[in-house]
Amino acid sequence: QLPLLTKVYINPRELYIVKIYIYYHDNFLKYFFGDKLNTDQSRAFVCDVMENTCGFNTTSPDGENLTCVERFERLPMAHNEVYVDGNSQGCRMVHAAFAHSNPEQHCPHISFDPMMDPKGLIKCQGTGDHLDPSTLFSPEDFDFYDEYARLNGIDPSMGHREVPTDGSDGGTDGGEGLARRIWDWFVETITRAGNRRAWL
Repeated sequence: QLPLLTKVYINPRELYIVKIYIYYHDNFLKYFFGDKLNTDQSRAFVCDVMENTCGFNTTSPDGENLTCVERFERLPMAHNEVYVDGNSQGCRMVHAAFAHSNPEQHCPHISFDPMMDPKGLIKCQGTGDHLDPSTLFSPEDFDFYDEYARLNGIDPSMGHREVPTDGSDGGTDGGEGLARRIWDWFVETITRAGNRRAWL
């Protein structure tokens, strides 16, 4: 369980959502990318999308004869443990989920080499922007976030709480089933979010 802080910008004249910002607590991002997605299964999934959905040649160009997974493992999971908008495993894990169903738009984002997408953007390269959430949300926003977390039995300093997969309260479950459900929920959330949080 985790609280989310969202900010939605709407064009009232044209009646459409301009952008949505979503805040995830740093401790949740460390837990999610550093633990739950930091698996051989996740890396194999990304390489499968690279090779079979996107059609990329993922062999190492430097003569080391590395497999896709071996090249992938050399990348950091995230920058500063929480930012996944740079040349990292985490960035490609996020965009591989999108590329699986929308390859034209998102395959360029998971390439090992810089590749421009149809909108002229290059993602998952460099170290990322490291955007500070305080530039998107006010102190009052974060106070509301903390209060909402406390009211729902979540320590605001942790930003999430593990619960058993049987639906009962409390406890933890480190199994792949929980990781899969978290990932499905995460992708659904940011897919709905239009422009999504800046570190994507």
